[in-house]
Parts: sequence; structure tokens; C-alpha cells
Amino acid sequence: MRGTILHKAPCELISTNLPNRNPELKGRVDLVQKILQHVENDTKLILLTGMGGIATDTLLILDNNDSILSSRQQEFLQLLEEVLNSSKHITLLCTSRESFSLLSQTTVTIDIPPLDKTSSREVLWEGYTISPTDSETEALGEISERCGHNPLALKLAATQIKLKTVHKVLEKMKRTKVLPSLQLPNIPASQGMLTCLEMSYETLNDTEKRVFRGLHIFPVAFNSEEVSEILEMDEDECESVLDSLSNKSLLNLVQNTYDLHPLSIERELNINFEGQTIEEADIRNDIGCVLRNMGKYKEALGYHKKSLEVKEEVLGLKHPDTATSNNNIGIVLQAMGEYKQAYDYHKKCLEVREEVLGLKHPDTAISYNNIGAVLGAMVEYKEALYYHKKCLEVNKEFLGLNHPDTATSYSNIGIVLGNMGMYMYKEALDYHKKCLEVREESLGPKHPETAKSHYNIGEILQHMGEYKEALDYLKNCLQVEEEVLGLKHPDTAKSYRSIGGILQDMGEYKEALDYLKKCLQIEKEFLGLKHPDIATSYNNIGNVLRRMGRYKEALDYHRKCLEVREEVLGPKHPHTAASYDNIGCVLEAMGKYKEALDCHKKCLEVKEEVPGSKHPDIANSYNNTGYILQVMCRFKEALDYHKKCLEVREEFLGSKHPDTAKSYNNIGGVLQEMGLKLEEGVNRIALFAR
Repeated sequence: MRGTILHKAPCELISTNLPNRNPELKGRVDLVQKILQHVENDTKLILLTGMGGIATDTLLILDNNDSILSSRQQEFLQLLEEVLNSSKHITLLCTSRESFSLLSQTTVTIDIPPLDKTSSREVLWEGYTISPTDSETEALGEISERCGHNPLALKLAATQIKLKTVHKVLEKMKRTKVLPSLQLPNIPASQGMLTCLEMSYETLNDTEKRVFRGLHIFPVAFNSEEVSEILEMDEDECESVLDSLSNKSLLNLVQNTYDLHPLSIERELNINFEGQTIEEADIRNDIGCVLRNMGKYKEALGYHKKSLEVKEEVLGLKHPDTATSNNNIGIVLQAMGEYKQAYDYHKKCLEVREEVLGLKHPDTAISYNNIGAVLGAMVEYKEALYYHKKCLEVNKEFLGLNHPDTATSYSNIGIVLGNMGMYMYKEALDYHKKCLEVREESLGPKHPETAKSHYNIGEILQHMGEYKEALDYLKNCLQVEEEVLGLKHPDTAKSYRSIGGILQDMGEYKEALDYLKKCLQIEKEFLGLKHPDIATSYNNIGNVLRRMGRYKEALDYHRKCLEVREEVLGPKHPHTAASYDNIGCVLEAMGKYKEALDCHKKCLEVKEEVPGSKHPDIANSYNNTGYILQVMCRFKEALDYHKKCLEVREEFLGSKHPDTAKSYNNIGGVLQEMGLKLEEGVNRIALFAR
């Protein structure tokens, strides 16, 4: 429980206190109260309409304009000119650290002075019920001077005084030297401000420091749910950390929304990255992790590589922390589709962990898991399975049979087996059910990880064609996520997406579209417009619209998907290749065969470069290219592509799989149209029928 404030400070940093009623106001009391309520609830835009008598003048308030003045001053001043010229009844009230003026308008500049000595001392002594002694009063005065009588600096110092004593805080302020890299030009009292920021930062524990470092990546305002999602933290722990930062005046909290003071952001952005300290390497690493979780992989990679450079130089190549940096780079590269490089970094990490920590250490198990994940993405399923089973072995021995990490190993093995094709679905299902059993026992039926097990079982059942049962499992997953995580959470969005996919397979296109659009709406709110998951949602909506015969709309969605994937993942990523393929399928349905062929060939160029390119996905691309060539009467080329497709499908799916049957049929069809070896074409179809 938070402490009670005994008396109000003489100066509030942020206040929404407005007079409850103008004594000259006649009528409309309820309306005034309604407006006040909206202001207190931080409503961004309040529009009053209706009969006259409300007002004749417009007051427009633009607060904290420093950032836009430094980056886009001319555009900003032009905007102000246009606003003021639009009506003679408009008044602007702007705040900024630096003065500016408009040539065509009368500008009055009012400098806001620092607090006076008495008010400064009262801010520092806020919360105490007894008066300070003479020596404390003298010390408070000196602290006020060092803070430049700046309200935020005083607030930060006041937090320190509550934790220590007035004299200890003053002594530390005298000793503390602000790093040259943290000097912020044109900011009043920046030296004192940053001294106070540094002193507050030093009181944080490791978790609080990690969160504080990551927060400058966030938008101006954020809530605890967003932070816990991006930083991959438990929501309760995250809220506790944010409250602690707020209590130390490092964060503002208004109506469950937090924001960082601009100087706190400047502190993080201006950290001296030329130095070679481990703390700076850790800061880079933390920022990299935040950027990775936001889908900003290129930026994340830069931070992780800088962190690795420092750790290799200071700690050496064979240190566990250096290994962790290699691991983090591997994770980012995998997300970017650079599987070979990712594999190399994970192997470096594993070598160090096996040598320094041993074969049976939990961190070594994590490396086994991560290498398994990369190999799975490279379609090296047998090797991937080997590493995931090694991870499971360590987890069973050190963590026990009923530990959540052991459950995760069961899940990962199930995913690999599921990717190995129809003959492994039953075994995959068994592993996912083992995972569900452990999670229900160790975490409970209403836990998000338990929900993921329902999700994975649903996906396998979908591949097996058991759509109704699959839908039941996915709806179980969705029910838990809506209850525990809320209706607007990225994991809830993924469940909407998967349910939409099953409904599409069942031919329920309209209902599928509703679920997929729900998914997209949530993801836009949480992830922004340039995220890989947003691209996936555009892709899925495009696929459903194509099935519904709404080709123009489908094409628009697939092109949006391609645009995001090219920007975020790059032109050589397998998912980008898939977008070319899907655009080709829509163009084909529209009768635009030449354009469709170009798209399918672009897709194949990328897929054939990816390690492990002999995969059912590339078989589909061979099939699509072959079909277009067949329609264009280029039979010899079509035959070559259909044979390539058949070769891959026979290897991965077996000779009795329905997709393999389609390849036999397609080859027979091309041969028949060529008027050559008709008997061979018939025989191929008959072979499968037997």
C-alpha cells in the first residue's frame, strides 16, 4: 500500500485542478462538471457543439514543443502562422525551453522563473510533519541552489532525502560529478537535474534499472500491460517496478498511464557509448531486447553487436555473459530470416556454455533449444529434434518432470514433429498433450502458457483435418486469454487469427474474415503498422478474400503485406517470398498470367537461396509456377516445374499423400495437353489410385 501524503506541496509539477465553478456562471452547471470530468480523465479532444453562447474565442494550448522545434522548426512555425491566420478569434499558448516568435503576429514571451527559496525548501521537505532543524534548513537551501530551484530536480532530491537524510544527500551531491556525455545544452539547471537523476538511478535494483533503460524506446505515454508485453515480464512484477520508479519520481503516473520526463529520455539516449564498461554493454543489450520484441530487428542487431564487442574485450571470449550476447544476436538473426548466421552465433554460445557451465546446465539447455529452433526454421528437422531432445533431457534432470520449462521442451518437440509431415502428426499430438498435462498441473488451467498448449493441439488437429475438434481447442485457448490477458492482447489476437484460419479451411469465409479483422485491429493498436505480425494478418485476410472471389481487395491486402515484409524483414526473407507467391495466385485468378508468373518466379528466387529449400512450401511454388506456364501453353517449362514439385513432395510427404497425388495429376494433365506420352500420363494417375 502506498503511504498517505500528510500535506500538499506548495508547487505541483502536473495538475489538472480546475475551478469547480465560475461564480459568474449562470446555468449549465452539469455541463461544466461533465467537461471537468473529461479533463481529469485525460481525454485528448473535447468538442463542444450546439447553440451559441458557449464561447467566441479559441484558446489552443501546445505544451512541451522543444523536440519539434529542434527537428522541424520551420514547418512548426508555418503551422502556427496558418492556424492564427485562419481566424481573429484564436489565441495560442505555447511552452518551450527556448524562445521563438512569429514575424506576422504579436508574440508575448513570459519567462517562468525558478521557484523561490522558501518554496524550494518546502518541496524538498514535503511529507514531513515536523519542521527541519536549523542545520537541515541550511542544507535544504544548499540542495535547492544545486538543483537550480527546478521543480523536477527538487522532486528527485526529495525522494533521496526520504531514503537517506538531508545531510547525506547534500554530501553526495557535492561528491557527484556529472559525466560530460550527459551535459544537455540549453536546458536550465541541467547539471543539477542530471545529478539528481543519477542519484535516483543508483538506488534502483537490477530489474528496475533494466526496465528504466528500456522505457525510453516507448511512446510518450504507456501502461503496464504494454511494458510487460514488450519486456517479457510478469504483469504483477512489471506494475510493481513501474510503481517503484514512479515513487522515486523517475516516472509520472496519471490515470494508470505512465510517462518519462524528457530529461530521463535524454539521459538514456545520451549515455556515453564510446566507453568500454560492462554497464554500458548491459544497457545496449537491454535496448536491443526491447527493440527485438517491438519487431525492430535491424536496430536491435546493432545494439546487440556493440554489446558483444565490449564483452569480448572486457570479459573475454569464454565468459558466460559473452555467450549470452552471442545468443541474443542469434535470436535476432533468426527473426530476420538469416538462419545460417543465427546458427553460427548460437553454436558459439553453446561452445562456451558447454565448456564453462557444463553439459547439464540450464543455460546450456537454452542453447540446445535455440539451436533446435534455428534448425527447424532451416527445415533440418532431424537435427532440430536431436537438440530439442537434449534440452528436454537436461530440463527433466535439473528441473523435474513437472516444471514449466520441461513442458516447453515437450511443446517444441511437438512443433518440430508437426512440421515433419502427416506421418508424424500423431506423435506431435502426444507431445503437445504431455505439455498440456504438465502446464495444467504446474501452472493451472487458466494460465496463458496452458492456453498456448490448447492452441498447439488445435493447430495439429487442423493439419490432420480434424477441424471441429481443432476449433474446440482453439476456442478453449481464446477463452483463457480473453479472461486472463484481456480482449486486446497480442496473444488473444493470435488466437483470433488461428480460429479464422480453421474457419477458412471449413469454408466459413465470412466468419473467418471477422476473426482475422479482429486480430488485425488489436495488432495495429499494440504493435504499430510496421510489424511482422501485422503483415501476417494482411496476408491471411488477403487469402480469405481470394477464396471469396473478391480479388481486387485481396490484392490490396497482399500488397500491404509485401510492403511491410520488405521493409521489416528484407527482400530475401522466406515470408517476403511467400507474399510474392500469394500476389501471383491472386493475379492468376484475375487472368493476369504474365504478372502472376513474374511474382511466382521472384518467390522461387528467394526460396531456392534459403538453406533447406527442399520443403513442401517450395513445392507449392513449383506447382504454382508450373500451373501458370501450363495455362500460357508453355508446356515443356510447365512439365519441368511440376516434376520438381513432385520430387519434393515425394521426399517430404510420401507417395500416398493427397498433395503428391495432385502432382501426379498435374504432370499427367500437362503430358496430355502436349499430346505426348498420353499413356504415361494416364499411368501416373493410375499408379496413385492403386
